[in-house]
Amino acid sequence: MKLRFGSQYFVIVLLIVILYGLSYSRIVSNFRVAPPDRYYWGAVNYPIDTVGNLSIIREGYNGHWMRYSHYTSVIPSKPVALKMEYILIGQIARVTRLNPLVAFYLATFLLSLTLISLTVFLTRQLFTDTRLGLVALILTFFATGISVFLDSRDIWWRIMSDSMVFQRMTSAMPHYLIGQITLLLSLWLLGRAVDTRKLSLGVAAGATGFVSSWVFLPGMVVMYIAILLFIVLSWVAYGRGKLRGFFWRIGPLILYLGISVLPVFYIRYAAQFYDWNTFVNTEKLFPVHLSVFEYLVAVGMVYPLALVGALRVIKERIGTSFLGILGAYTIVHPVGVFVLAPLFGFNQIRVFQSIYALAFGILATVGLWAIAQRLRKFPGVLSMKNFYILSVGVILVSGIGTYRLSRTYSEACFCLKPGYDYAYPKREVMDAVFWLRDHTGEKDTVLVDTFGGMLIPAFAGNRVYTSWWVELIGVPELSSIVIPLDLFYRQNMSSERAMIFLRQNKIAYVYFGDQERALSPSARDLSYPSLTRVFQSGNTVVYKVNGESR
Repeated sequence: MKLRFGSQYFVIVLLIVILYGLSYSRIVSNFRVAPPDRYYWGAVNYPIDTVGNLSIIREGYNGHWMRYSHYTSVIPSKPVALKMEYILIGQIARVTRLNPLVAFYLATFLLSLTLISLTVFLTRQLFTDTRLGLVALILTFFATGISVFLDSRDIWWRIMSDSMVFQRMTSAMPHYLIGQITLLLSLWLLGRAVDTRKLSLGVAAGATGFVSSWVFLPGMVVMYIAILLFIVLSWVAYGRGKLRGFFWRIGPLILYLGISVLPVFYIRYAAQFYDWNTFVNTEKLFPVHLSVFEYLVAVGMVYPLALVGALRVIKERIGTSFLGILGAYTIVHPVGVFVLAPLFGFNQIRVFQSIYALAFGILATVGLWAIAQRLRKFPGVLSMKNFYILSVGVILVSGIGTYRLSRTYSEACFCLKPGYDYAYPKREVMDAVFWLRDHTGEKDTVLVDTFGGMLIPAFAGNRVYTSWWVELIGVPELSSIVIPLDLFYRQNMSSERAMIFLRQNKIAYVYFGDQERALSPSARDLSYPSLTRVFQSGNTVVYKVNGESR
């Protein structure tokens, strides 16, 4: 591959560098401006999902091959084989002796690079015209909502995080990236299986689709409907007189659906356990309820063009079956947002955390090509080159406001009040957490309130008495967890009762930071005789429980 200036390869590399630069430059800036008394570790504001995933990586780092709940040590947890990608990252970090946080960011970058490389491969396979291939890449990387029509930031904050334009293919959570990679790869194999009538390719497609379903099911739910639509359209295209050819054509599609849907049964099994059964509750914490107008504004000008391209592909059967499946996906995408999301109990945002950007980018390019063919009937009006430049320019300019919000999203404000500043906790807090990491084991349960209960599993690997997740998901046992905790830190327990409480919950260490101290403002220390101070940094103290309490 020659990267001479002006070549298509040079332009592709330049586009990728620009995308990564826009995504990560604010993160780099955050490290530079972080207050000296804060421990900034590369996250955005209030990164509770990231902290939760780091906790799972710690489980793999500690040698586990199954995922246990890290919400609370009070409620028994059953091991499940979900979120296995994070367990695997932790296992790799353990074998290679990498810091789990470094392993997390390295995995994110490598997965992102894989997704972008796959995107480049697909666009080059689908478009022999270099100009169209570059247009498809530009639209996939940068096309976004029509922010000029709205003054409110509500839509983009509600479709934020991994759906933000610069972050969706670069710094998204690993499970979203894996979900996109495996889904794209499975659809490419499926398209080849349909076109060549090779069931072996259908099996390979089903296997990669199985992984995609296991990792990120909401994205696959929409694709299932798209494939069913593609089957119906194939029936219409072939007609009743060619049933044999039709059945040979849909054989790989049926096989794909049958294999890739299998994870649904295991997920339903895992849903009987409290921490997975509460998924619906967590989906309602930040609900997204888009109107039709808001949806059209959010998907932007690229979507009408994608519909034009989808209809052209389906009506005239141009391109490969892979392109036809993407066309069906483009048509049913709003169905996923307005029908499937509420029907299956997941947030509308999940439909924007799959392959929509690539599907819309590719189909919009086909749509532009279709319009360009019509313009050829009017010579002298506008050259094809200028038409593509003008069209892409209008689409990109319409999203300038969204670009600004996407950049702002990655900017840590260092302004969240204590107890919510997970991305930049006090250094003394992390000093205590790192002491636990270096001097205790994962079976040494730590008594801590909700804030420290999030950080300790993520950065030290210990089990904790409670965490912010417990309050967020609203477990039925919440009061029986919170009341003894409050009594203990308020020092309203007798020494004997405190020791019984610690032993019953197998507490080995007690964390005493700002949140715990706020429960008893007059107390500068915990005076229980069963506790021995073993570490202190600033106002943050760690006590060891005297005697064996595991």
